Amino acid sequence: MADEEGYNYLNPKSKSVMYIKYGIMIVIMIAAAAVLFVFRKQAEINDIAVYAIMAAVAVISVILLAMPIIFYKHYRYIVDSEKVDVRSDVFFIRRTVVPIERVHQVQVKTGPISNRASLADVVITTAGGNAVIQYLDRQVADSIAEHLKDSINKIIRDRETE
Repeated sequence: MADEEGYNYLNPKSKSVMYIKYGIMIVIMIAAAAVLFVFRKQAEINDIAVYAIMAAVAVISVILLAMPIIFYKHYRYIVDSEKVDVRSDVFFIRRTVVPIERVHQVQVKTGPISNRASLADVVITTAGGNAVIQYLDRQVADSIAEHLKDSINKIIRDRETE
């Protein structure tokens, strides 16, 4: 699915994967805050500091719960014959444009949570760094990687014949 500018949207399953990932982070933060709360007297930590940490965990948890919706709403990408263009981020929109002729390596990566949802990321390596197209259907990720590989090979063949 694409918008009027030609940017592709993420798969709706990406929100579920983000909620699971952020949920795990929240559970870890709450567990750490609970341990701190239980052992605050033995560690001689000021109660005000403990409550401040617990408030920070609560605020961060709320932000993490809102992030998947905002990220999903803002995230767009285009892969064409000339470039890879990714618009992303939560609070400030970041745009990454990678000319295909600058691509050195293309990698399809998936983690355990994304893999269960049949989602993958395409990592595009250039001399200047990496660009990542996140939370794609596995078939779409493989297709993009194949397209980029074919485009790179064509550019190399064209340069060799010149």
